[in-house]
Amino acid sequence: MEEAPVFVGSVLPAWLRDAVPAYTGADAAAWGVGWLDDDAYTRQAALDRQMKRKFGKTNKTDYVRPHLEAAEQENFRGAVLALFHQDRVLMLVERRRDGARHAIKLRFVGGKRSHADLDAWQCALREFREETGGVLDVGTAEPSMVAWNALTRQATFVAHTTDASAAAKVQGLGRPPESGPNLLPPEGPLTTVWVPIRLLLDSNFVRENVHKNAPHDHDGGFAAQVLDLYLASMRR
Repeated sequence: MEEAPVFVGSVLPAWLRDAVPAYTGADAAAWGVGWLDDDAYTRQAALDRQMKRKFGKTNKTDYVRPHLEAAEQENFRGAVLALFHQDRVLMLVERRRDGARHAIKLRFVGGKRSHADLDAWQCALREFREETGGVLDVGTAEPSMVAWNALTRQATFVAHTTDASAAAKVQGLGRPPESGPNLLPPEGPLTTVWVPIRLLLDSNFVRENVHKNAPHDHDGGFAAQVLDLYLASMRR
């Protein structure tokens, strides 16, 4: 059985607590594991790989600025939209590959660039809407600050909400946005949870519970960058 992080285990919706053992447990026959449309997923993945082969050079240093530089805007590989409410940030509870096995970890809401994305902000919005089922309104105006992660070629934006029920709205969907009745995605988001900022300042918590943003992100560097961006957005 795959265990969820201790922090999120008590807040997982009942359907997810019941479904997690089905990945490897005795009840696996009760749940299919796959995408809703495997053919469409395969076609899109092929187009995305073709696009990525054309990427050029980008800045090799992390930064937090009002806008991405031209090279990063053209050659980014992914984007994140970190949604904050007071002293908490909305994160995904996600099934990810961890070496030869899978593990359930926390991850910021975002994902890889698609061939259809016009820029990094549009990519972040698309990923956010897909991974939260489109039930949250974060507007369309690009935030005034963005962080660039040179290691992963990823842009991160911060937004703020006064809607304390945002996570509950996503959990109320009853299943992952990319899933369906009696079907779990082989990898990807399962539900959402509000994570206190203080926990993301704890390197041990990040190391044990947050998915590495890259193979070399052992010290929670990306989580720290997101919090730096959050503080910069609060000062503006």
